[in-house]
Amino acid sequence: MATVKYTTIPAAHGPIPVEVHLPEKLARRTVILHFQGGGFVTHFSAQNEGLCSRLAEACGCAVASVIYRLAPNHPFPAATDDALVALQWAATMTKDLVVCGESAGGALAAASTLLARTRGGPTIAQQWLIYPMLAGGMDTDSRKNAVDDQPMANIRAGWSAYTEGNVDMTDPMAAPLHANDLSGLPSALIIVGENDPLRDEAMLYAGRLHRAGVAVDLHRFADAPHGFLTSSKTQGQREEAFELMRNRLT
Repeated sequence: MATVKYTTIPAAHGPIPVEVHLPEKLARRTVILHFQGGGFVTHFSAQNEGLCSRLAEACGCAVASVIYRLAPNHPFPAATDDALVALQWAATMTKDLVVCGESAGGALAAASTLLARTRGGPTIAQQWLIYPMLAGGMDTDSRKNAVDDQPMANIRAGWSAYTEGNVDMTDPMAAPLHANDLSGLPSALIIVGENDPLRDEAMLYAGRLHRAGVAVDLHRFADAPHGFLTSSKTQGQREEAFELMRNRLT
């Protein structure tokens, strides 16, 4: 089992907590910088710890999970600012940095790669976007035809709290799908479930990355819902997703 160490990253507003998950056998110097889901408003500590520990063991490397600030007390751009500080911190520890996030964390992972490109660094080897929240107000088929209304209700509430209703939802730092230029970004692994209301925006982002010349590996998991990496009901698909991530590092 992976062990967990706790540290903090200095920031202008105060220290940012980080959980560092270390596998029993450290096989790589890769660091996976992880941003957890929760719709920008919640940290599911137990679920996140289990996911990151399994990811560390599957990939044989350290996983640093950032406890970024949450809305509504800390609306946009607080979480994005924390993501950039964490990115700069993680880059001092490795030359093989992977940025990873699921759901709201996927938005932060994507936004941080855009920021790193704009600012000329730090260098990111790969971005792993897992059922990412990439656009706030889109009316896609997968949203309209969602099998389960609850995830979509949570997603809408999260966007509302994060943006306070007064943020331009075409700002790519909040909604990366609206970035004008996706060229020059690190290669991407995008994972999404077929029954996820966010499926279509993940696919749109994958298509835009591909057209911009970025290498993209898109995987749609049949019958999988939003959040399937932390669900006990989708163990087989979860393990397949971990295998995909592990293989990206070989």
